[in-house]
Amino acid sequence: MDTHFDVKDLRAYDGTKIVYQDTGGDDPIVLANGLGGAFEAWSYLVKHFAERHRILSWDYRGLFQSGRPDFSRLTIPDHVDDLTRILDRENVDRAVFFGWSMGTQVILEHALRRPDRVRALVLLCGAAGRPFDTALHTSTSRYTMPVLFNAMKALKKPYGAFLKFATRLPYSLELLTATGLFWRAGSDVIRGMVDEYVQLEWDTYGQIMLELGRHDARPYLREIRVPVFIIAATRDFFTPVKTAEHMAHVLPDAELKILNGATHYAPLEAPDEINAMVDDFLARKVLNA
Repeated sequence: MDTHFDVKDLRAYDGTKIVYQDTGGDDPIVLANGLGGAFEAWSYLVKHFAERHRILSWDYRGLFQSGRPDFSRLTIPDHVDDLTRILDRENVDRAVFFGWSMGTQVILEHALRRPDRVRALVLLCGAAGRPFDTALHTSTSRYTMPVLFNAMKALKKPYGAFLKFATRLPYSLELLTATGLFWRAGSDVIRGMVDEYVQLEWDTYGQIMLELGRHDARPYLREIRVPVFIIAATRDFFTPVKTAEHMAHVLPDAELKILNGATHYAPLEAPDEINAMVDDFLARKVLNA
């Protein structure tokens, strides 16, 4: 990533070390990562917006450089509390919030708790809640996915070893592309993401996944009164288009754009298209409003 940013940290309410990234500047944009993605996953967006905006993001508790708390403190509200403490520390009164995948749930929950701090929301390939109910385009995922992530927790060492081995095989990203997980392989950013991803603590990862599967902000979406821009992708196995369509229907001031052919990793696959759409949205609904 060419953009300069400072790496900082603070202590959360329970003493957990939370590491965050800050490019400095004015007119803040806050980025809430997908589960398993670090700040570098936003490279294309950061490069586009950093000249005009201050960019803030953070490593979720239990992931990457942030500390590992007790498993009872890995809920979506815990991540929102960490976000609030970062905003307080950095004197950010209001911002535009971007959420990708799990980050969608985090920023929606934050918007419900602190609407005074939110200028607008940009939701990328995410759900408002209980994403297991619709993941993989089947209702049975609500039963199978918790089993999968509980198994990941129980078998964290062999699972981690296998993942490290598999991702080092020749053409591993190309094989992932063939499964439909990625639209395109070979990106240096994607390779970097995979290299960081396989180093995670898999029992912690599995617990965070279980917690996001339980979280549900859908009953409260009508309370969110700020402009919301939703981006969905037709080949997203994790958050189908119908999930985004439901959010767009319920939210009072929402726009929906659908990317044909893109997957859950659309921000890495179609960054120019996404950046142009977000520029237009912010110009119309936020910056000139």
